[in-house]
Amino acid sequence: MARHATITTDTEANILQLDTNLTACPGMLYKSSDTNKMWFGATDGSLIGPIVVGEVVVSAGIYPSDFAAGEDGVIVGKWYECAAFHEEGAVEGTLKKRKV
Repeated sequence: MARHATITTDTEANILQLDTNLTACPGMLYKSSDTNKMWFGATDGSLIGPIVVGEVVVSAGIYPSDFAAGEDGVIVGKWYECAAFHEEGAVEGTLKKRKV
């Protein structure tokens, strides 16, 4: 079983259309680029949400390492999205809490 979440980003209107059509991918996280809300794909193709994720605030950028995220202003303890070929080995699209 996967130990990470995959995120896809689109406008809120396009994401909500997936719910209407029951075409959301089960287990996928959907993040709106215009309203910064998130939904979770249910097994029946609908969406669950928008969801509130405690203190998780994803930065606007996608980073290849904790160091790169820090250089761009992501503080230790906050979350960011991992780029492809992440230096700490995280899978692309994974949310990662900055440790260093």
